[in-house]
Amino acid sequence: MNSNSLAKEPELKNGTPEDSDPFRPEQPAAARETLSTRELKRYREEVIEEIEEHQEPKKRPPIAAASASAPAAAPPFFAKSERLMRIENILEEDLEDAYFKMEPERQKKFKAEGEKAAAQIERLLAKTRVKTHKVFKIILRWLRIIPGINRYFLRQEAKIKTDKIIKL
Repeated sequence: MNSNSLAKEPELKNGTPEDSDPFRPEQPAAARETLSTRELKRYREEVIEEIEEHQEPKKRPPIAAASASAPAAAPPFFAKSERLMRIENILEEDLEDAYFKMEPERQKKFKAEGEKAAAQIERLLAKTRVKTHKVFKIILRWLRIIPGINRYFLRQEAKIKTDKIIKL
């Protein structure tokens, strides 16, 4: 390469400088990626808007006002089935007072464990042969997170909730 070729002005192709071509191999990779990233973002936004336009709004079953103890908040990628929602509603019944008396850390743990328990129970109910004692143990293990409650009351409450869930 001689020094004269570096000092040349860019040649024009179709009325635009050759350096403005984003796919020219001599151009730095960062400039090419920036352009493709912008195009990718724009394309994603268009696709998302198109999908949202064609989707029907999902109808959710009404949730009681006192169901703040329900594990209702889920990650956006996880859509709850109707059966799972009913299981969660059964699990949260009559536990509002106990839930609001807990410390915030324990509330988070209780909520997370309740969501796990509901998902486990839903998987058990999907099987052809439901083992009631497994559902009972899952509920009892979850209820034991509640501090200061009589263990006989917990067993009774777990039994009642198990019966209601099995009837689903």
